[in-house]
Amino acid sequence: MKKKNATPQLLVVIALLITSGACGRKQNKAQESGTQYYKLSGTVQSVDPKDHAMVLQHCDIPGFMADVTMRYSVRKEEDLQKVGSGNQIEADLVVSGNVAYLENVRITARVKGNDKELSDK
Repeated sequence: MKKKNATPQLLVVIALLITSGACGRKQNKAQESGTQYYKLSGTVQSVDPKDHAMVLQHCDIPGFMADVTMRYSVRKEEDLQKVGSGNQIEADLVVSGNVAYLENVRITARVKGNDKELSDK
């Protein structure tokens, strides 16, 4: 009886185990450092265009934070330009590690006398 060489099959099995383990580690790292998104609604208290930020008094963010008034960074200038003090807004809060910022800012109500236009209604 002739003996078969198991080396090629063994190498294939080892290669599959190594690559599947590496893929699992990459996925776990992505989950650990994953970006989270939360819906946010509140009232703009002030806008600081120079620092690309606004102070917002917002409602509870379920699963993340109680209602509070705080300063948020706003990445896109057009999101910041369309709001003014007193505007009611909705936005997406993006949290990645210790960095948080607002995006997709939408005005839901405008305070009477505010000269900012409702550009996205």
